[in-house]
Amino acid sequence: MSSGQAVSLAMEGYLVKGSSGAVIARMRDRYIMRRRGRKLDMPVEGTSYERLLQTWLEFDQGAPEARPA
Repeated sequence: MSSGQAVSLAMEGYLVKGSSGAVIARMRDRYIMRRRGRKLDMPVEGTSYERLLQTWLEFDQGAPEARPA
């Protein structure tokens, strides 16, 4: 599954596992990303598909600078 598909499914409310084992999901009013020892939350309101995809790509690949703007 591509990263774009993973983000689209997460935006619809599905829990999706990425290539590194990280997960992304929409939980109420937050997008959550979790991976061994790391977690990131972003608000649903005001977060575009493009921004979520960019953040997910960084997070799933393990980039230490993966943070929401």
